Amino acid sequence: MKAIKLIVAIILIVGVAMTAVGFIASKGDLTQIVDAFSQDDDYEPKSQTGSDLINQVEISGSTHNINFSLGEDANYSLNYYESEYDYFNFSVTDGVLILDNVYKYAPFRWGYKSAAVSLIEVVLPIGFAGSIVGSTGTGSINIDDFLALTVLDLSASTGSIDISNCQASTEILASASTGSVTLSDCESLRIDASTSTGSVEIETSTALEISASCSTGGIRLLGITSDDISASSSTGSITMNIIGVEDDYRVQVAVSTGDIIFQGVKISNQTLNPTGSKNITAETSTGDISIHIG
Repeated sequence: MKAIKLIVAIILIVGVAMTAVGFIASKGDLTQIVDAFSQDDDYEPKSQTGSDLINQVEISGSTHNINFSLGEDANYSLNYYESEYDYFNFSVTDGVLILDNVYKYAPFRWGYKSAAVSLIEVVLPIGFAGSIVGSTGTGSINIDDFLALTVLDLSASTGSIDISNCQASTEILASASTGSVTLSDCESLRIDASTSTGSVEIETSTALEISASCSTGGIRLLGITSDDISASSSTGSITMNIIGVEDDYRVQVAVSTGDIIFQGVKISNQTLNPTGSKNITAETSTGDISIHIG
């Protein structure tokens, strides 16, 4: 055990010494030190374009950010960077476009890649009407202005998800392990947004069913229209601003530590209007709940 502690101490001392030497050698210019750890030189740009008819898109990026947008013509284009150890498999078969990231981990491969090199830019045909599935390990996902989707399913292990002005005929799903999930101006039969550590916000969106959940973080449902609304958090506050008629909703609220404000009035754990045809459920262990319907 003493030998292990000694080795760790030596590594730390050498690391600090090398950092100090680098700082002095760069005359205080930290950008030179940062650049020394950049992996950008390992990468080269790649692109895929075509006019194949596609109705399903599946994009994965282990350590990449993903941005989806609509193009101005009937072609699709994918632009990204890859290296010998961080590359992609691309295919279009029977209307399914797949871009699958393969990252080969190795010990002592330290460094980072810039935002430009980390980005997967996905531009789909202007008339695209199908499903989109996107996932990333360490990175964020952004999608805007898709109004004819069937399914939108996005997930990130460590990173945020931002969905704006999207419509899907069946469901919109967004989940993160560590990171925020934000939806605005969306419409579908079902909207489900969740994260383990981070915030969830759904704004000015409409769905028959809307659900939001997180373990540690706040939930904000603002300007939403839905017949079935649920929000749950272990540690964090819940705020709901619902467009509708109060008497239509059965409201079930519960909190262990915190306050509940319903229609501007402080209440206790309870079920209001149990015969309501629509449903609102809000539960948190530690945090406040605020609900306004109108």
